[in-house]
Amino acid sequence: MDYSSSQPETPPIGRASLSLFRRRSPAAQSLTACGTASLRARQAASPNGLEDHNRLLSNDPKPCTQFQDPGPAIPANLFCGHDTDAIAAQDPSMSKLPSSLLLPPLLLSIAWGQELIDQLVFGGHWNLAMLPGGSILGVLTAPFSHGGFGHLISNSLWFLPLSWLVLAKGRGDYLAVWIGVYATALPVWLFWPVGSHGLSGVIYGLLGYLLVIGWLEKRPLSLLLSLGCLFFYGGMLPALLPLLSPAGVSWIGHASGFVGGVLAALAIHREPTPA
Repeated sequence: MDYSSSQPETPPIGRASLSLFRRRSPAAQSLTACGTASLRARQAASPNGLEDHNRLLSNDPKPCTQFQDPGPAIPANLFCGHDTDAIAAQDPSMSKLPSSLLLPPLLLSIAWGQELIDQLVFGGHWNLAMLPGGSILGVLTAPFSHGGFGHLISNSLWFLPLSWLVLAKGRGDYLAVWIGVYATALPVWLFWPVGSHGLSGVIYGLLGYLLVIGWLEKRPLSLLLSLGCLFFYGGMLPALLPLLSPAGVSWIGHASGFVGGVLAALAIHREPTPA
């Protein structure tokens, strides 16, 4: 078939696609114009028509240089709905929140595991208490050791909500409370003549932090936490006094933990924003 006497007709679908491509951007229009001009020039100069034109395109030593701007790069996940990496980078707390909520139950599972082994294997005689004159490891293990399931259940019901309230302020605050409780437990281990164990010291440390952080920071969230804890958990405060503490309960462990929480709040609080 002789193509030299007429131009090849573009199919209707091809014309629609070409028209859409031309409306994309100035750079796309430049590429289209360059390609069209090159096609017409070679078809006019070549008597062999389209076959010769295809051969010349593959051997052209001077490619079109009008198309120089490739346009902005398109993110690979744009067509998935959202750029999730960018969202996570802008708000890192969104990725940290689930793991923060799981931290108190994970810590509590250590205490429950110890108590299960103690009751099922050792008949309640495997205590990891903090003892006077005992190993310093007892200071570390005492919060995860209890005197029975009743003791552990009672502490669990206080430990979880207070932990989550402190974590509402941040992981660093939660870690500071634990460090403060351990630090104030050292003098008790060294000088107090009676041993103790259980999460009560940590619970009072969390409470001490929550009660004072609002007055130190004077921020809406901090004040709300302090007032709410005073209203809902203020009934725990009398157990800090030896005369009001129930028999068999280590009031010194409660008091030392409370002081550790207050010290943590003093150490980590954010200065109030000036008006």
